[in-house]
Amino acid sequence: MQAVSTEQKPKQQKGLECSYCGCRLFRVVYTRYAVDSKITRRRQCRNCGKRFTTWEKRIGQ
Repeated sequence: MQAVSTEQKPKQQKGLECSYCGCRLFRVVYTRYAVDSKITRRRQCRNCGKRFTTWEKRIGQ
C-alpha cells in the first residue's frame, strides 16, 4: 500500500513578474494608446530599475 501525499500544489500566481529579479511591483513610465484598441506601457521595476514594455488589448468600452 502506497502512502498518499497530503501536500497541496502551490497556487500559480497571476500578473507580471520582473524577469530580472522576480519582483512584482512596477512603475508605469509612460502609456501610449493606439487606434486599434491596443495600449503600450513602458514599465520599470521598483526593485532593480530594469525597464520593459507590455502590450495590452482593451476588451470593452
